[in-house]
Amino acid sequence: MIALRRPDLESFDDPNAPAAPVPSKAYRDGFAAGQADATAGVTARLAAETSTLREAIDDAQFTYQDARRALLNDIGPIIAAMCDRLLPAAATVAFVPLVMDEISRLTTDGPDGGLQLRANPQHMDALQIATAGLPITLTPDASLTAGQAICAPRVQPDTLIDVDRLVHQLRDIIGALATDDRQISRKGT
Repeated sequence: MIALRRPDLESFDDPNAPAAPVPSKAYRDGFAAGQADATAGVTARLAAETSTLREAIDDAQFTYQDARRALLNDIGPIIAAMCDRLLPAAATVAFVPLVMDEISRLTTDGPDGGLQLRANPQHMDALQIATAGLPITLTPDASLTAGQAICAPRVQPDTLIDVDRLVHQLRDIIGALATDDRQISRKGT
């Protein structure tokens, strides 16, 4: 059987040494008063530093609305130029290919392949070149605005191609992104 023995630590204190003196009441009262004064001073300084830190954070705070406003101020002219120059130019370049895609779809789907294409007179030269050799009757229509064409197959409903309206819709969408008028609550409405 194993017996466990508790270790005893050897004491190096002198058993004959006098006991530590007990501080007097005046000493204890002075110590407590000094500690209270020091605690009050530290608390006051902590409050002052906390207040200074809060003010610095509030001054440096850059909210979402501030960032959005700064960004819109910087890129607003780019967005305006894109809406005023790039979108109409892109629509003009894309108009004839869009019309040709629709013509291709309608001539392959239609039983007789006969098709009448009405377009704004400004697009007639480009459309005549693009539709050369196809069974299409090309007719200028001044009632259509620039960027509009109507494909009229003999047996199917007419198809309106309107890139001008698309440009206006894109301009409205992009313009809405660039305005600072919207107020959105925390609930998202």
